[in-house]
Order: sequence, then C-alpha cells, then structure tokens
Amino acid sequence: MGNWRDGCCSCVLLTGHPGFAAGIAEIGLRVRMARDLRQVLDVIADRLGC
Repeated sequence: MGNWRDGCCSCVLLTGHPGFAAGIAEIGLRVRMARDLRQVLDVIADRLGC
C-alpha cells in the first residue's frame, strides 16, 4: 500500500493542477457557510429558549 512518500496517486497534491485553487476556495466557502449556518441556528435556538 502506498503512502505520501512514495507518491501513490491517492496521496499526491497536484498544486499546479488548474482546479486546485478553485477546490481550495470551494472548501473555504463551505466552511464559511457551515459556520454562518451554525451561528443562525444558535440565534434561533436562543430566541426559542432551547
């Protein structure tokens, strides 16, 4: 079984790949959306007394 040291295809980061930056940006967007949703749900729960 390969690992990141021997360059197995499932472990190699292709930072030069055209979709790499877009993929990282999408991850960041999803993280921010999840954080914002959590904050909204916390406010709703607070208002409902939960």
